[in-house]
Amino acid sequence: MYKTRILPVEEWHKLEGTEPGLAYKHFDEILTNVMVVERDDVIVGTWCLMPYYHAECVWISEKHRGNPVVVKRLLVGIRQMANEVGVNSVITSAVDEETIKLLNHLEAEKLPGEHFVIKFRG
Repeated sequence: MYKTRILPVEEWHKLEGTEPGLAYKHFDEILTNVMVVERDDVIVGTWCLMPYYHAECVWISEKHRGNPVVVKRLLVGIRQMANEVGVNSVITSAVDEETIKLLNHLEAEKLPGEHFVIKFRG
């Protein structure tokens, strides 16, 4: 018989070997809900709901790409904004090789998959 439930934080270690098992250590323990489908107490499906700030649309004009002053100012600014809203991490994406290089240089953790938007209202 299948059972659906919200997995309590103290059981998040059971996510090892699943897709959220790759990232659950970064989840906000208060604001994240991890839903699991289980059969015979074995997790057979997951889906997580979490509020996360997305730091998107990073862009540097072609004339100024590679300029460490611009990069540093962007990093200082995004860090300051994150601090002001009280978050320790943000999710971002890269649409070009330069941004990927920057994120790799910053030791940003690559997440699996592609990103989509699901609309539930409107």
